Amino acid sequence: MPYATLINATSPKIYATRILLFWHKDGTLKPLAIELSMSQPQGYQVYTPAEYAVEGSIWHLAKAYELVNDSGSIGSLANPDQWLRDC
Repeated sequence: MPYATLINATSPKIYATRILLFWHKDGTLKPLAIELSMSQPQGYQVYTPAEYAVEGSIWHLAKAYELVNDSGSIGSLANPDQWLRDC
């Protein structure tokens, strides 16, 4: 994450994302966890699916960060917005 460390040294901040996906037999992917991390001093946080209250809102924000980061890397998932709509 050297690029994230360089950016996070200034006033705008970014998150690096990693996602753990479950592959169903019908060929669909379900997100099990999303990790948002800044550079080492700030650490990282892992978010899991939730539907209600604050946890649900935070889960949707984590998915949004993942979608933005994934949109920059073409070919990592065939259709990343499909599983974002389904969860």
